[in-house]
Amino acid sequence: MTKKLIIGLLLSFAIIGFPAHADNKGQFAASGAIHFDNQSFMLQGRYLKQISPKTRIAPALAFDFDLEEAVVDVDLQVINPGTRYYGIAGYNYGDSESGMNIGMGMNFNYNEKTKGFGEVKYIFFGWSGAVLNVGVYF
Repeated sequence: MTKKLIIGLLLSFAIIGFPAHADNKGQFAASGAIHFDNQSFMLQGRYLKQISPKTRIAPALAFDFDLEEAVVDVDLQVINPGTRYYGIAGYNYGDSESGMNIGMGMNFNYNEKTKGFGEVKYIFFGWSGAVLNVGVYF
């Protein structure tokens, strides 16, 4: 791992320390993502933390199997009240490329503790292309 990747990882997980509502302890997630332009598959672990009633932060660490590198992804999710939809804006950093992303997602509630999600993002500025991400919060 490069020095920048280690610094990015530490900074992204330090974000978890932001003040949050007392009733929200955060949730871990596991997901798989497909990056269509370079036809790669990634597995991702992330932590979802509520930072305001309409805003969540989701720092994540992924591994891209085709590029054989770790990728740090930090997304800000803006919740649309009364729906399961949310907007996404974030930053992705890997050893070979980095880029900003924008997109949208949707939650699927399985039960009180477990919910699924699906996201569509577009990464631009360097590492460009569409990404489909599907996973489960637990």
